[in-house]
Amino acid sequence: IRITNDPFGMALSPDGKKAVTIHDGVFTIIDLQSLSTIRVPDYYKKIKSPLSSGSYLGVCFAGDSRTVYLSGGDNGAVIVYNIESLTRLDSISLNGAVGGIEFNDSFTSDLVLNETGSELLVLDRANFRMVHIDLQSKRITSSIKVGRQPFGLTLSPDKKTAFVANVGMYEY
Repeated sequence: IRITNDPFGMALSPDGKKAVTIHDGVFTIIDLQSLSTIRVPDYYKKIKSPLSSGSYLGVCFAGDSRTVYLSGGDNGAVIVYNIESLTRLDSISLNGAVGGIEFNDSFTSDLVLNETGSELLVLDRANFRMVHIDLQSKRITSSIKVGRQPFGLTLSPDKKTAFVANVGMYEY
C-alpha cells in the first residue's frame, strides 16, 4: 500500500487491527484488514495536524488500540492522539525542571509504553536523556542521562530494563 514518503517509525495496535507510521510532520493510520490509509493531516485540509513543529521517529499505542503517543520532534513534546475520532487529546512537554535541573529545547525522539507501570519512556535527543512520564498525572517523574544522541529505545520482556541505542561517538 502507498503511504507518505520517509516513514521514521511504525507501531502496531495491541488488537492487531491498525498500524501507524510517523513521517516528518505527518503520520499515516493504516487499517490492516482493509489496507486503507488515512493521512494526518490530509491533503484536502479536512483533517488537522496535531503536530505543531514536525515529528520524529517515536510512535506507540496505548492498550485501548485507539490512542497513540507521537514524537513531537523539535517542539519537545509527546502528542496524545485518538486515531478513531482523529483528534488531539493532549500534549506532554519534556521541557521544564526535573530533580532541580532545568531542561529546555527538548527534541522528542523514540518512545515506548510501559503498560505495567502506567508510564511512557521518552528519549530527549537534545538533552541526552530518557524521561519517565507518569500517564496518570502526565508529569515527568525522572530524567536519566543516557549518553550522546539517544536514538532508539526498547524494553526488556519483563519491562524492568530499558535499552537505549545512541548515534555517534562520545559520552555513552
